[in-house]
Amino acid sequence: MQEIVFEGHIPSVNHIYSRSQYGTYLNDQGKKFKTILGWTARKQKVKKLTGNVKLYFEWHCVKKGQGDLDNKCKVIQDGLNGIAYIDDKQIIELHAKKIQFSTFDGVLIRIEELKDANEKRPTTKEQTKKR
Repeated sequence: MQEIVFEGHIPSVNHIYSRSQYGTYLNDQGKKFKTILGWTARKQKVKKLTGNVKLYFEWHCVKKGQGDLDNKCKVIQDGLNGIAYIDDKQIIELHAKKIQFSTFDGVLIRIEELKDANEKRPTTKEQTKKR
């Protein structure tokens, strides 16, 4: 398992993309954030994974609110493309948590490569039968 600790503001997905008559593109704020996140990951010795991936986000906020959890997750997923994994299509499992009134603003990211994603896992129905 790999871990990244990113301290600082995480922009919303609504602020890093812009639209034009030609489509949607990553704007300057998005490029800057992706660059900073990439350097942070590289500094923390994150290796690019090639298999299926499980991500765990723990988003820390000093104040209550400060945005939607799912928007922050998407920004981080896009930002780690080509750095922690080849493409965010490799993500097959995602866990996220928002911690309000934390001691810092930022995110703890855990990235785990799943060795055998085709391994049979119990479905909700099967788990219910066992109880």
